[in-house]
Amino acid sequence: MSPLVGHFKRMLPRGLRPGLKRSLHVLHLNASLSEDSVTSVVASGLLACLAQQTARVEMTHDIAYMPGAFAVTERDLWHPELPRFCKTTMNASYRLLLGQGQPGDDAHVAPIRALTTELMAADCVVISAPVWNHSVPYVLKQYMDCVVQPNMTYCNTTKRPFSEGKSVILVTSAGGGGADVPEHESAYGLVKAVFGRMGFNKGHVITIEGLKSPELRETRLESALAQAEDVAACVAASAATARA
Repeated sequence: MSPLVGHFKRMLPRGLRPGLKRSLHVLHLNASLSEDSVTSVVASGLLACLAQQTARVEMTHDIAYMPGAFAVTERDLWHPELPRFCKTTMNASYRLLLGQGQPGDDAHVAPIRALTTELMAADCVVISAPVWNHSVPYVLKQYMDCVVQPNMTYCNTTKRPFSEGKSVILVTSAGGGGADVPEHESAYGLVKAVFGRMGFNKGHVITIEGLKSPELRETRLESALAQAEDVAACVAASAATARA
């Protein structure tokens, strides 16, 4: 584990204490390539900042949530057992939606339903993923195919999310820099559109570009960590307002 990542993880709370209400529940969708990658380092720093900012906002606003009642759930998108939304699952979910389920359909859809339940329990989603071919890694695309489900993450009748005002934060990186169109823009556009449909319509992006230049790496990393602190303050304040 990277020493910097380890430092940030030690700052995070180790689960909720008994009897405390959750103040902010973050779902971390981890598509970083390693714990030493810049997206991992910045995402870990962001989570630590969110924990600190949440407690600070609670104390300032005298909210009836105990400071420290902050939780992070991490979903490793590279895990080989991550559910796939394949043809069999798609057909099963469609039959169930129409009320025409067949034997075995519930079992096929159950892993997808578990992912959607986990997602909808979150107040904020943090995604760490590099830019691949002006988009996101295929594992994140696969996850999005799994969770965008009618009557699970949005209303099939109105085509609207069940709730709005949640946050999604993309932490991304690219080796280039200086292009007319920054590489992260298309990746963020995809994430913002997909998660916005499910109620995570307060979007933020933290991008680290120009990493092909070793002499710029540390400077860009420091800048991204500073940006993470600002984003964390914004998200914590927004969550506090929503609960008030």
